[in-house]
Amino acid sequence: MNEVGFNGKFSRLRLRREVLREECANLIELHMHLVNVVGPNVKSRYMVKIGVFEHRVYGLETEILRWQRRFTLRQMALNRGAKPDFAAIEAQLDAEFAQYAESVKRHLREMAEATATFHALKMSDEEMTAVRAAYLDAAKKLHPDVNPGQPNAARDLWHQIQKAYEARDWSNVKFLAGLVESVVRGENGFAVGADGMAGLEASIAKLEAKCRELRGRNAALKARPPFVYKEFLDDADEVDARRNRLLAQIKALEKSVGEYEEAWNNGK
Repeated sequence: MNEVGFNGKFSRLRLRREVLREECANLIELHMHLVNVVGPNVKSRYMVKIGVFEHRVYGLETEILRWQRRFTLRQMALNRGAKPDFAAIEAQLDAEFAQYAESVKRHLREMAEATATFHALKMSDEEMTAVRAAYLDAAKKLHPDVNPGQPNAARDLWHQIQKAYEARDWSNVKFLAGLVESVVRGENGFAVGADGMAGLEASIAKLEAKCRELRGRNAALKARPPFVYKEFLDDADEVDARRNRLLAQIKALEKSVGEYEEAWNNGK
């Protein structure tokens, strides 16, 4: 290849690398935004609008299963010609339903967390845009997949920014992102990868693979809860219909629990 052809290919490869670095950084930022902002917000909306009723249904269904098992254990004792030991029956039920009890506790914790998120002070769209822009700039300059060969100071700062974002500590994200330029300048910049032809091609291959991975991860994320609830939650009529169905189910289950309790007391 002559010098002009070599330089042209070299320039195209460098441009391709910069485009991929930009895409990779954007996909990284999008993933963090989905995981730490969009997902929790959708989940909190769902739990407050629908989850609280689903939790009540689950609790009542569990209670009915426990009543059914209670009747079975009493009948087993009667079949043996023994007097039912009600304390022992309750102890056995506690052991058998321990997993259900843990599930109920987990649901309660999730609801408490979702309610706290739902009622927390929300940022304006402008403020959130500023946070995302600051994080994106940091990703372009510090993320190890976009910037191989980071010095320790850059790695440490990136780790701190990640932790702040995951904690939804937006003011700290913006503050730490403000330190990026000084860290990069203080290290006189750091290598994006070898600038030889082979080095550029290897760097491009790695960035292409990372972009594919991130696109796949983001697509998979959006295809599962809580992200799949977003369209449903935006339809007020659908939400009302679902809530009404759950309320009717709760009413029927509460009636069943009352009937079991009455039958048990009459049978003692």
